[in-house]
Order: sequence, then structure tokens, then C-alpha cells
Amino acid sequence: MKTTARAITPASAGDSITVELRNVSACARCSRGQGCGAGLFGQGGVPLRLTCVSEHDVLAEDPVVVEFDDGDAGWLWLVAGAYGLPLLGMLLTTLSTQAALSAGLLLSLLPDFPVQGVPVDLAIESWKTDLILGAAALIGLTGGVIAWRVLAPMTLARLESRLCVESGRIVAVGKRPANVFDTPV
Repeated sequence: MKTTARAITPASAGDSITVELRNVSACARCSRGQGCGAGLFGQGGVPLRLTCVSEHDVLAEDPVVVEFDDGDAGWLWLVAGAYGLPLLGMLLTTLSTQAALSAGLLLSLLPDFPVQGVPVDLAIESWKTDLILGAAALIGLTGGVIAWRVLAPMTLARLESRLCVESGRIVAVGKRPANVFDTPV
């Protein structure tokens, strides 16, 4: 996908440069009007500033064409973290707790309460097991959510820098018009 932008900082060929994008669409399909509509989020808002690699010498305020690779699936790391870590935490704590219960551990944590019509030993063991496994699942789920909240900023920063610096590059530099966003490059 290619889009027009305005250089904010000067740069030599091969250096990083900060550019300001306006009317950002999420992907090439959105820019053609055939996508999911995520491109609407970039309309009418504040221009987006990104750091990209320049293949040309660029002065501040120069209009530039920025090209982004569309084939990157880095956003899947965000989905895997947001859903996968809580699920993994829940599964691991539940399975490890079940293994500990099978080995005869942890049942002494709760007091015995008789249940009407059921042999006392069977009812207590089942009730305790269910309660302990439910608590373990909730603790694991909570731990996974907390882990994601801690890891998310680092993951977002890594993905953003890789997406902008490695896949966004200046491929053309135009002459400076009076208003860079009204004049095509």
C-alpha cells in the first residue's frame, strides 16, 4: 500500500525519518473501499506520525510517498496475547491443580460438610475438587490477563517499530507545494 505523507524531520538516504500521514486506511482493501471499514477510524482525526526508512534524501516539509508491506501478520501477536495468555493461564493452573488433586494433595485445604442423600466421603471429595479446580481456573485466567496487561505495552512497541521502520519506507519525494495534502505527489 502506498500513501502520501509529509516529512517532519530531514533525513539522508538510508536513515530513519518521521512522517505525518493523513487519511490513513487500515489496508489496501480499505483504501479501495472493499475492506472491513477499519479505514474509517483514520478519517477526520489528527494526522498520524510514524518513523519510516527513507530511500531518498528528504528535507522537512517535503511531500513523500510512503509504501507499507501488506503481508505482515504481526497483529496476530496481539490477538494471541490478549486471548491466548489468559486461556493458557487457566488451562495450566487447572491441569496442574488436577494433577495435584489426583496425587492426593490439596483436598485437606477445605473443611468437610455433609450433603443430604450422598455418601459423605464422595460428596465432600467431589465438592472440594470442583471448588478447588474452579478457583484454580479463575486464578489462572486472572494471571493470564495480568500477564497480558504487563506484556502488551512491550509487544505493541515492538510491533509498531517493526511495522513502521521495517515495512514503511519512503519511495518517492515530491516538490514542496503550498499545501502538501491537497497536491498529489
